[in-house]
Amino acid sequence: MTNNLALTGKVFGFSAAKESPQVLGAGIQYFYGGKDTLDWVTSIQRVDLKGLNHFRLTSLTFDIRKWIAWNSVQFRIGAGSNFFKEQSYEGYSEPSSMDGQINFVGVDALISYSFLKYGLGARIHPNRTLVTFFIQKELF
Repeated sequence: MTNNLALTGKVFGFSAAKESPQVLGAGIQYFYGGKDTLDWVTSIQRVDLKGLNHFRLTSLTFDIRKWIAWNSVQFRIGAGSNFFKEQSYEGYSEPSSMDGQINFVGVDALISYSFLKYGLGARIHPNRTLVTFFIQKELF
């Protein structure tokens, strides 16, 4: 949107057995720093998992990271939290729900090629690690 404000989105689905859940998410990123460098970023993103007969998940992720450039690679290092609410429905009984928070350390690496940025990221928590691959393109 501007030099220091970005909108993010995530839309995808998959098939599992006889169900086809959808993952829908949106958020914002705010870049800030000293003088002419915007080397810090704060992001907030909400994501919903819907479409399963017996399960719903909503999460809100907040993180703060610092950009570090090394040769042609940009690294993003920081920490964040994921707040989630899950509901499970078993037959006709009352739904069970669980709320929680997962704190993590995040590391991303991005390489620009042509008009796209290709990235590999990890969110590291003592009990689990999430690895992602992503592609970014500026819209302006």
